[in-house]
Amino acid sequence: MKYGASGEPNRKLNIDAGYLNGEAFNMRTNYYHKPVASFNWDYEISEETKLSAVLYGSWARGGGTSDSGGIRGLQDTDDNFANSDGTRDYDKIYAWNSGNAILINGVRQTRVLTDGL
Repeated sequence: MKYGASGEPNRKLNIDAGYLNGEAFNMRTNYYHKPVASFNWDYEISEETKLSAVLYGSWARGGGTSDSGGIRGLQDTDDNFANSDGTRDYDKIYAWNSGNAILINGVRQTRVLTDGL
């Protein structure tokens, strides 16, 4: 990665992170909920003998999102969609998807909208 000091990579850089309308934004999100329950039962039969049982249950629901597609054959991780600090320029991607002109490789290009899509 070219973003860092003295040509060294910035290992703390998250290339999926960026800003959209001035607020922190990341196209990749993760949402997950996994509750766990356990019931323990202990019975002392005598001083030398004990009986123990455990009932354990776990269930989950969740998922995640990610980027998909590209612009003129370029992925969102392409340098055309990066700010100088290496974060994603999501305002530029949003502008493209809205039908506004953006610069790609120094050339002003506009997405042609068909039937509002």
